[in-house]
Amino acid sequence: MSRLEDDKAEAERLKAMHNERTKLTATYMNGVAIAAIAVGGLAPIAQNHFETMNDLEIGLFFVKLVLCLLASFGLHLGASFLLRGIK
Repeated sequence: MSRLEDDKAEAERLKAMHNERTKLTATYMNGVAIAAIAVGGLAPIAQNHFETMNDLEIGLFFVKLVLCLLASFGLHLGASFLLRGIK
């Protein structure tokens, strides 16, 4: 192979590595976003279903739910933004 072909092959390899790292990072961020929903939303709903929550905890539940939803949405947007960097 010529030097030019070697350079092109190396550039393609680096581009593929960059794209895979970007996708892996976005997937991780999206997984953390899903976990935030599960911890902040689903767990307290299950706790309330089994009636182990008092009135004060119900108020805190809604605060936690909103914060976790915002965090989840922000992480998901961040992951989407990262994916724009794919070449």
